[in-house]
Amino acid sequence: PTVMFLDGSGAEVDWLVGYGPPPEKFQARVDKILKGDETFKSLTAAQARNPKDVATVFKLALKWADRYDDTKTLPLYKEVIALDPQGKSGTYTNEYTKVTVPYTEYAEFAIAASSLGGAKIDVAPIRGFLAKYPKTKLLKDAYSRMAYYYSYRAPKEDAAKFFEEYAGKFPEDANVLSSWLARIVRDKGPLDKGAELAEKIQTLARSTPAYTYQTIANFYMLQGDKDKAGNAYGKD
Repeated sequence: PTVMFLDGSGAEVDWLVGYGPPPEKFQARVDKILKGDETFKSLTAAQARNPKDVATVFKLALKWADRYDDTKTLPLYKEVIALDPQGKSGTYTNEYTKVTVPYTEYAEFAIAASSLGGAKIDVAPIRGFLAKYPKTKLLKDAYSRMAYYYSYRAPKEDAAKFFEEYAGKFPEDANVLSSWLARIVRDKGPLDKGAELAEKIQTLARSTPAYTYQTIANFYMLQGDKDKAGNAYGKD
């Protein structure tokens, strides 16, 4: 759901896209908007006063990114890079992952990641970003975004190479291993690698989401082991 905030003339003041608990946190976001704190309207006015303020331009880019509007978002990110090519004007912290990176680095990441959507996917830009920032704190985010393409649209051979690389970087992440196993189920093999992954995922029980066991069960059905599949479904 999207909540729009309008002023008396019907102009957009701000918006909230989506909802996540707890309700108190959502209420805090609403209260912040009602106070006029870093709203779309206030940021737009601030940019008009000082168009070279990197923080303002970056925060406006994030506003449009919330609405998945690349036509508005990407030019603003490019402006951030042009204004601050060395990435020294401030940092951004993602409220969910708690990862903090310079505005410019995140802008470069966002532009590169935009090539992973749409009908024609290109992984080269995000690979280029990782080559430029080999120690980036956005490493996991970059791989997780590439994973969708390799899970559903990449050729089988390319997917196998990617997941080998992905799992090599995050060997204890059940979600990473589960996404590889799901691709193996779709490809109907290789069964030996699938069996290895299924066993490894189950050793990570504390960090394994319940829905992951459905993927494991589907693999065991592919393998022809109905007993193991039933046991896995029982954990879901």
